[in-house]
Amino acid sequence: MKETRQSARMQPTRHDKLKTIGITVFDGFALPEIARIVESFQRANESSEYGQHNPDCFNVRLLSSLGGRIASSSAVLVLTESVETDRKPDGLHALFVAGGPGVSHALRDDVLLAWLRRTCPLTGYVFPVDEGHLLLDAAGFGCDAGATRRISSLLKKFVPNPFTDIVCRNEANHVSEKIRSSARWIEANGHRHVGLNEAARVAQMSERNFLRRFKAELGVTPSDYLLYVRLDMSCRMLAETTLPVGSVARRCGMGSGGRLAKLFRKHLGKTPTAYRANHRRPSA
Repeated sequence: MKETRQSARMQPTRHDKLKTIGITVFDGFALPEIARIVESFQRANESSEYGQHNPDCFNVRLLSSLGGRIASSSAVLVLTESVETDRKPDGLHALFVAGGPGVSHALRDDVLLAWLRRTCPLTGYVFPVDEGHLLLDAAGFGCDAGATRRISSLLKKFVPNPFTDIVCRNEANHVSEKIRSSARWIEANGHRHVGLNEAARVAQMSERNFLRRFKAELGVTPSDYLLYVRLDMSCRMLAETTLPVGSVARRCGMGSGGRLAKLFRKHLGKTPTAYRANHRRPSA
C-alpha cells in the first residue's frame, strides 16, 4: 500500500483567526473528494500566507475512531487522529464525513457513531460526502438532500474574493428554498444569457413577485446577483488559470475582455490583468 506523507494536521502559518476543520474517515473511505477538500483549505492558507484577501486560517484534522493509519479504498494510507483525542467536541468550525465502499463496516463502529452524536450538534457546519450521509443518519443527525451539493459553495467561501459574500448569501438560513433554488440556478447558468423570466420560473413565481422576494431576501436584484456571480467567476478564473482575459470574459458570460475590464475598474478599481498579478495563486 502507498502512504501519504501529509500529517494528520495541516498547520497554517498564521493563527490570528484559526478555525479547525474535522474530516472523519474510516478504512475503505473514498479518497478523491476528501483530497479535494483538504486542498481547498490548503489553498486558503496559502492565500493568507501570501497576503491575499482571506480573513481565516484553517487547521485540518483527519479523524478516525482509533487514530493511526487508515487505508482508503484506493489503497493509499493516511495518518489520522483518534476522535477521542480531544474531549471537547465543540471546537470544530466544520465537519466533513467521508463516504466510500467501507461505509458499511463503519456503520458498525460504535465509537465513531457515539462521537458523531456528541459532536454534530455542536459543530457549525456538518456535511456528508457521498455515502457519508449514512453515518450521519445512523448517528441520528440527518441532513437535507442538498447538503452534499453545498460542499462546493462552502469551500468557495474559504478562498474568497470581493464578491464571494454576495454570491454565498443564498446559503443563509433566512433565505427561502424557492429563492435559494433560483439563486443556485443563476450561479449554474451565469456563463450564458439569463433572463429574469427563466429565473422566476425556477422559483415558481410571477416575475413581479420573484423580483420583490429576491431583493428582500438576498439584498440585491436578480440582475445584480447575476453580475456578481459573473465577477466572482472571473476573479477565480483569473487567479486559477493562465487563460487570456478575453477568454475569461467569454467563459464567464461577460462577452468581451473590454467589458470585463470596464466592470473591474468600476467595482475593483483595477484591470483584470492587475487583479491576476496580485491574486495569482502559487499553485496556479
